[in-house]
Amino acid sequence: MPTGPCEPEGMATQLDCDDNAVLVSWNASPGALEYTVLAKGRKGDLSSCYTMETTCLLTRLACGQIYNITVLAGDGNCNSSSLAYRTVETAPCAPVMISHSLVCETNMATVSWRKEDVAVGYVLNATSVMGHRKGCNANGTFCDLPELQCGKMYMVQGMSLGKECNSEPSSELTIVTAPCPPVMVKSTYYCSSNIALISWDESLGRESFLVHVMGGREVYTQNTMETTSTFTGLECQQKYNVTVRAVARHCNSSQMASTEFHTGITFSEKLLIRVPQLLLMAASPTAPCAPQNVSVILLCADNTAEVTWQASPGAASYNVTALARDGDSKSCFTTQTLCQLPRMHCGQMYIITVVPNSDTCFGFFSTAVTYIAGPCPPNNISVALTCEGNLGYVTWDPVMAAEMYTATATTTDGHVQTCKTNTTSCSFLSLHCGEVYLVTVVTLERGCQSEPSPRKNFRTAICPPSNLRGQVMCVTHGLMVTWDQSPRDDVTYFLNYQTEDGAITTHVTSSISYQHTGLCGERYFFKVLAQDDTCNSSWTQSLKMDTGAFPLPPRSPQSLS
Repeated sequence: MPTGPCEPEGMATQLDCDDNAVLVSWNASPGALEYTVLAKGRKGDLSSCYTMETTCLLTRLACGQIYNITVLAGDGNCNSSSLAYRTVETAPCAPVMISHSLVCETNMATVSWRKEDVAVGYVLNATSVMGHRKGCNANGTFCDLPELQCGKMYMVQGMSLGKECNSEPSSELTIVTAPCPPVMVKSTYYCSSNIALISWDESLGRESFLVHVMGGREVYTQNTMETTSTFTGLECQQKYNVTVRAVARHCNSSQMASTEFHTGITFSEKLLIRVPQLLLMAASPTAPCAPQNVSVILLCADNTAEVTWQASPGAASYNVTALARDGDSKSCFTTQTLCQLPRMHCGQMYIITVVPNSDTCFGFFSTAVTYIAGPCPPNNISVALTCEGNLGYVTWDPVMAAEMYTATATTTDGHVQTCKTNTTSCSFLSLHCGEVYLVTVVTLERGCQSEPSPRKNFRTAICPPSNLRGQVMCVTHGLMVTWDQSPRDDVTYFLNYQTEDGAITTHVTSSISYQHTGLCGERYFFKVLAQDDTCNSSWTQSLKMDTGAFPLPPRSPQSLS
């Protein structure tokens, strides 16, 4: 009876690293018509091939496996035994990337992965989109990639190392490094508007920029997407330090750029940027600080405000501006620390500021000072006459902040009456009769006198008739009394005569004479007053006249006084 074929001898294996396949060869076995090659992995993976030759290729072997390979010879009825085998180790699997971490300050990345069976080591390669390469070797499951370039995106792949073969490259892991620090930072101070403009060049990898300005009593911070930033409301004569840092979600730049600027005294500033070998020089215009101790006093002449202040360092000149609530504005320019603003609107409240100027810029405004101009004259002047005593009475509206008032009444012939009061009325005594007076009122405040008020006219009481005289008329045994005509029209005269026994008679007439006849041995006292449409005058002085006791021969008339 024939036996089955013998077990093949001289078995050999050859590993194909690229395809992860094994070429198995052996010596021909007597009686064998066919051969079956079996590969069994230690994790249970199976692979086989069938051939009638003495070589066979095992394909689709799993990575990272140790296979036991046997060859069975067959004659169609029986197979040989499978006691003899050879061990083959396939290429390790590619590492599975787990995570990475980045040290932002140094741009060193640490990459970790899962341990692979049969791997004896690992190789890591990082390539940026700009072509920069970095790599590392490791026996464990992590590796450091130092000195990666800022602002770059790196694609990282790992490879497992085996005894005979290496793995395929792993899937890619993306690493984004910290953004590059800004460069060429410049500061420009615009003193005319008190604005600082900070500018810099673009940074790779940034999402935004964080700008800090520190100086004086303030710290200013801005986050911007642009490569410029402006700062306002700065203090005068201050040195400001500026830093600019690039910002991204995962990291800020490892370094920041810096510069400085001044808002005060002239200087040559250095713009130092903390990126090696980079130094800029520039000059800054200057804006003088606001003048201090601004004060305003009233000068009486021409209602002038005199403004004084303390000098500002670096100021070459000053602009003074006064704005009133009624819209009036006054200004002056000076190189001194004193300025006069004439012709201010009376009684108006002004807001006064002083601005210093350097050779190139306007400076900082002083604190606004409130000032009230000199007094206004009173309004609504009203004059009344009291006929008895010939008294004038003047009233007016009060003026804000008035300390005193002076009323003046003046005739065309130069007679002047004045009265002073701290109230809003005043009386004129001892006025001349029959005169037209022009009345004005001025306000006194802070030692200054306002312009006169609008003039108000009034006429005093009519004067008593003048030159009262009498004549004895012997023929008619009578008396004639005469007086001068009043300069006013439509005057009525009241003649009053009284005898020694006290009897009084009053005669009303529009003429300037009066006759009384049929008298004998009597003594009379005559006086006259004039009346117009406003007042009665005072009585004239009394005129005494005597009539004769007997008829007398005619003689020349004579006046009796």
